[in-house]
Amino acid sequence: MAVILAKGRVEEKLAERMAGAGFPMVRKDVLYEHPTGRILCPEEMTIFNRGLDGKRSSFCVFMKSEHDGSVTIQYSNPDPYGLRLSPSSINRRIRLPLSASDSQVSAAVERILKDATKKPLNVFFLSFHEHFGSLSPSYVDKNGKTIRPGMVDYDDGVSFLTDNMRTWSYRHIDYGGLSCHNSVVREPFAFMSWAGQMLGFTAMPGVEVTASFGMYGPRVNGPHFVIIGRNHNALIQVRRAILDMGQRGDMPAYFSGMDFHSIMSILFRLQAANQIIICIAHPFNFNSPSLPVPLVGLYSAVDTGALTLDTAQECASKCDSTAMWNRSLYGKPLELEVKDPELRAFLKDISWKHTGTRRLFSNQLNLALADELHEEYGLHTHYETDEHKALPLMAAESGGYAFGGDSLGMGTTSVEIPESEYDKMEKKPGMAELVDALRSKALSMAGHVFAARTRRSNEAGGRGGLKIYPGRTTIPDELQPMARRYDRVISRRYAGMLFRDFLRFFLSEETEKIKDMTGN
Repeated sequence: MAVILAKGRVEEKLAERMAGAGFPMVRKDVLYEHPTGRILCPEEMTIFNRGLDGKRSSFCVFMKSEHDGSVTIQYSNPDPYGLRLSPSSINRRIRLPLSASDSQVSAAVERILKDATKKPLNVFFLSFHEHFGSLSPSYVDKNGKTIRPGMVDYDDGVSFLTDNMRTWSYRHIDYGGLSCHNSVVREPFAFMSWAGQMLGFTAMPGVEVTASFGMYGPRVNGPHFVIIGRNHNALIQVRRAILDMGQRGDMPAYFSGMDFHSIMSILFRLQAANQIIICIAHPFNFNSPSLPVPLVGLYSAVDTGALTLDTAQECASKCDSTAMWNRSLYGKPLELEVKDPELRAFLKDISWKHTGTRRLFSNQLNLALADELHEEYGLHTHYETDEHKALPLMAAESGGYAFGGDSLGMGTTSVEIPESEYDKMEKKPGMAELVDALRSKALSMAGHVFAARTRRSNEAGGRGGLKIYPGRTTIPDELQPMARRYDRVISRRYAGMLFRDFLRFFLSEETEKIKDMTGN
């Protein structure tokens, strides 16, 4: 009994100091009213978040109670200049023993507050290009029945939505959203909205639309656009006007039945009414000969002859934001062979202008395109995780939870509200206000990636390439088996989807679609 009481005292000391510093606790009693609440915040975990007041930007701190009465404090260091930080400097961990003194607790809180200043109260982080495979792991409902959520058929991720959301908390995300392929899903959005109220983030209504080529013709793929709605009803309009009028394949990214120009015309009409913002996903999306994706980037489509460069530029100029880096394209990019001479000259010129090299790599080109489109047309920029394999926060043998190697540790998207305006606010902008502000350019959204040019790097393709520092890309040992498992699962899932679509196209004599079956 004495150990339990002592354990309670060190936790209470920390909770009291954190509250005094402006970091209230997540209400676990309310969170646990939903059976999945214990998945989002296990019983041994306490989450503090300064953003729970509804105005200040999110900064989350995790406290895990250990069996020996000590506590492990973990949080992410959001230093925007921390290009080459070590993993321990990025993913902070503080251990307070059972016998922690008042000064030790105070020192821990001071360390947290010092790092929290690196994300000012008026700077808000967003992540809205993410996918998932299932709502959550198995859980027991209020009637004692074990619920095993199955894999969803409207998205191509393989991980749990609960892990996406827990990563959002750890990486201080204020606005988090899904972008299921060509599907507007109500249940996951309702789940995110409920969890966001408890954990301190705002759920963003989103969908990733494939603007395919050909009304009834061969193209089942095309440039991808992430659409963010001012509310869920705005996405219902996208569904009724576009998605219900076409046909999805078994591979959720496939879409046919309405052509590129018709789709964009509808999206631009909804955009003009401030119902949605239109974000260009992975504008240049060649990455590897083993998985060629020649159509799903707006500028990639130019190299296939599906669009002219002038048409791509005109379309881009009307959008609200463009991706400047895509986590799913990172790895070991190869130098790209661009066949269209006009496009090649354009890309080499902007690459030299914005990155200092004329060599062509996928994400390097996305950075150059983002800078060029921002400069030329005033587009916002965003870092997109394109997350399909969010790793769990597994318990580590050393105490606490294992973090690192996740997409949101490599870059982020932020919106900064001017201090003069922020001081007048009673709460942070809701989704409708945010969409209005981004559409009117009253606020600026900007992507940031922890990448730098390196002279010699195999990963970056040699001299002049860009590389994210390994301290941000290395997956902890505890999570390596799960990372490998997800890689196998997503490969099998894609193979199964492609085979079923191939069979369906073949049997229905739509064989002209088969040549466009690459992509994710």
